[in-house]
Amino acid sequence: MTRVAKKLRLPSGNPFVPLIVAFLLVAAMLPLSPAPRAKAAGVLDWVDARGPGNGDAMALAADNVHGIIYRATVGSAGYTAFGKGVWKYQAGKWSSLGGEVASLGVWTLAYDSTGDRLYAGTYGYGVWCYNPSDGTWAEIGYDMRAYDVTALAFGGGKLYAGLWERSNYAGKGVWCYDPADPAAGFVDTGGGVKDYRILSLAWGGDRLYAGAEDRATYSYKGVWYYDPASPDADKWTDTGGGMTNGRAVALAWDYDSELLYSACGYTGASYYDPDSPDADKWTRTQSTVWPFFSCEVTALAYGEGKVYAGCLDVGFGISGVWSYDRAADQWTDTGGGMSAYETKSLAFDTVHHRLFAGTAQDGVWYYDLGNAPPTWCDTRGGVSTSYVNCLAYDPADRLLYVGTQTEGVWSYDPATGAWTDISGGVGAYETICLAWGGGKLYASCADHLVSPLAYSLWSYDPASPGPDKWTDISGTVGTVNNLVYDEARDRLYAGTGEYYSDSGGQGVWSYDPSTGVWADLSGDDIGSFKIDSLALGGDRLYAGCFDASTWWVGVWQCDLTDPSGGWTNTGGSMSAYKAYALAWDGDADRLYASRVDPNQSLYNAGDGVWVYDPTIPAPDKWTDTGGNLSNSIVYALAWDGDADRLYASCWYSFLGTFDGVWVYDPGAGAWDDTHGGVERYYVSSLVYDDELHRLYAGTGGEGVWYYGAPPAIDEVEPASGGVGFEVTVHGSFFGPGDTGAEYVTVGGVPAVVKPGSWTDTSLVCYVPAGVSGTAPVVVHNLNGASNPVGFQVIPSFTVTASVSGKGGKVSPPTQKVVEGGTASIDLIPDSGYHAETITDNGEAKQVADPFVIENVQSDHAVVVTFAPDAPPPPPPPPTTNSIFYFAEGTCRPAFDPYLCIQNPGEKTAEVRITYMLGNGTTSEHTLSVSPHSRATVPVKAHLGEGDDEAHDFSAKVETTN
Repeated sequence: MTRVAKKLRLPSGNPFVPLIVAFLLVAAMLPLSPAPRAKAAGVLDWVDARGPGNGDAMALAADNVHGIIYRATVGSAGYTAFGKGVWKYQAGKWSSLGGEVASLGVWTLAYDSTGDRLYAGTYGYGVWCYNPSDGTWAEIGYDMRAYDVTALAFGGGKLYAGLWERSNYAGKGVWCYDPADPAAGFVDTGGGVKDYRILSLAWGGDRLYAGAEDRATYSYKGVWYYDPASPDADKWTDTGGGMTNGRAVALAWDYDSELLYSACGYTGASYYDPDSPDADKWTRTQSTVWPFFSCEVTALAYGEGKVYAGCLDVGFGISGVWSYDRAADQWTDTGGGMSAYETKSLAFDTVHHRLFAGTAQDGVWYYDLGNAPPTWCDTRGGVSTSYVNCLAYDPADRLLYVGTQTEGVWSYDPATGAWTDISGGVGAYETICLAWGGGKLYASCADHLVSPLAYSLWSYDPASPGPDKWTDISGTVGTVNNLVYDEARDRLYAGTGEYYSDSGGQGVWSYDPSTGVWADLSGDDIGSFKIDSLALGGDRLYAGCFDASTWWVGVWQCDLTDPSGGWTNTGGSMSAYKAYALAWDGDADRLYASRVDPNQSLYNAGDGVWVYDPTIPAPDKWTDTGGNLSNSIVYALAWDGDADRLYASCWYSFLGTFDGVWVYDPGAGAWDDTHGGVERYYVSSLVYDDELHRLYAGTGGEGVWYYGAPPAIDEVEPASGGVGFEVTVHGSFFGPGDTGAEYVTVGGVPAVVKPGSWTDTSLVCYVPAGVSGTAPVVVHNLNGASNPVGFQVIPSFTVTASVSGKGGKVSPPTQKVVEGGTASIDLIPDSGYHAETITDNGEAKQVADPFVIENVQSDHAVVVTFAPDAPPPPPPPPTTNSIFYFAEGTCRPAFDPYLCIQNPGEKTAEVRITYMLGNGTTSEHTLSVSPHSRATVPVKAHLGEGDDEAHDFSAKVETTN
């Protein structure tokens, strides 16, 4: 619902005592602590990548050619013998790579981007190679089954594996496999690490780096590097310095600055500069900033200018995933949902600008750096300096309605940014609350020019010819404090009660727009209550209630399928509190309520947001959402069903300053500040537009602001193509596509969108002319621009096909083909025609259907001619000496048999008729039949008439010439 926040009224004896409290923290008095858990200025957050279920992700590998993340698992319950194989995440979906590895516990992965091969290391089940082109696994180096593979890395065209002995856990150093010589299997690199257990591997700068441990002495051996080009027999060198005897369980190569990052046991992370002239080439991160970055780093990854570290809380208060800015020498907590989990692996997807994190038991999450966070924007104009009381949204016409204290009611068109004063007959009143439904706007108004205040209820019909489109529908409902419209039942519900005081009310009333009749919905249960908030939830209406005799009585509910059943108190933790605002989560069927304790002073009255779950079996179905808003007064709530988020405008009563709008993630159970332009404004009302994906906030004196979710691209299909090619873009929050503000660019050039293809989650466009190489695809709408997703523009050519003359057609008449691709043309002759000739760029070609051009390297102009089919051969001339038979004739009385004989030939036919009589004898008769004529033979003229077998006959007619 949309409503206005009211001044908090408390019982006498609880005076408001404004306080200003200052804190002075002296650094020298505090013990050593970790770097502050600073939240990035944006509102980027971790997203659960979901499937394949939760469980571990012991290793991740990124295929940054095709935009795929591979995940290795050892079992959904953690370190178990039950294996889960390897999975891939592509286009927002998980799928198992299956095969023999599906039942194995996989601990480490490495990807070869040049050969497009994935390698998987197991404990005791060898090393396996996956070919994405045919989806098959093959075991390489069968003798690897004697070892546990603790780390893999691919570089310089070779695969490197860190091993230890399964039988006695002795370290076996690093072994090398050359895919170009598979028969050679794995070869021991030997050298200084040959007896060490390898904790981590990373390739960078033409070297292999390894974190090592000596299992014989139970000591860590820091980081070593292997130079394949070295002429020495021992190609391994200890980097020494600050990592001497260090515990390097994770390594990551910064390919931009050519630095190696290493975990440093429980003391954060350091980086190694191979080109440094210093003897000690290691530098500890954040060593110059107090407090030091001290934690156990469990995983590292580099991407787009920053290093990311998975951190495990070992008493220092640091967990989740942190990012490092080397220029500032500062680590920053990425925060969000990953803060609660142990990070086992990290991988950076440069195609989609995402960091993926694998956890110990909670699946895989990603942090989308490419998706620009929503920001607050001022709608400006219109009511930009007004005190906004309430908001309502018309989804059909995409108009925002705004009720103010002194400037009447206005409408805002987000597509054009235009404001329109629609106040009319209510322009002199204060607008208390608004609701939209059934094609009309409803407003409760207060007239301050009379005493006591005069309240009235109005409806606004945009379709009315006017001039004043407002109609007074007050009736007998009394003072209306809240409104909500039920589209399913075509009813307006009004919560009554004095707006500016906490006195009694008349409960909840229902209005039927078709009859204009008001009905009391309260019954005896809440008929004397003031209604402070209303919300529709499924088939139930919820109301925050106040009883003048007993004070606040929590939230009540009414089953609208049977209103005669009356109202029941949801009770529990809300039963003695004020519910300033309500919001319904239609996906999870839960109700959110802001809770205020009226028995406390103003600075202590805030009690955050609580959630009501009707499915909870316990008597108290209310739960505190907690977090940063626990001590806040929340004036307004709005539910975003697109992203499953709750927005709340709040006031930190302890500080005495308004604190903007916060967002709550039910899945993570965490609140986060939306920051931006409203973070120090009093936000009186919120409303969410689920089509344009915008949250609107009405402020006290600063007008209306909006917080828009920009488009987000998940995948572009195909990932490459030529100019003019059709490209499908998948993602979310694209918008309706018809506001005039939506468009898509490829390489910065606007692309034509296929008519009818634009939806909120996908669109089809054509690669525009003038782009080449890597051209990022970006979707634009009213809320801004999406994350860029790379599209590779390949040289392409046009193949045209035409028909010379008539007799058929070809399909397609034109097509775009990438360099080296194949064109296929179907030949479709008309009835009675066939393809006669084909020329390609003027050169005669063999006729074939379809006509195929392989390895296209230039434009082609194909011309096809069709010719009439050859006429069928004439029928053979009539045969001579033909014989014909006739059966069952008779010359008995009452019958008159005759034979009719035709000669179609060019000469006279000599005909002989043989009669085979019923008594076993025969009789012959001859005659001549002229050309192109016929002759009639009366049989009785030759056999006579008689009533016996001698006059029954069959006949044979034959020509004799």
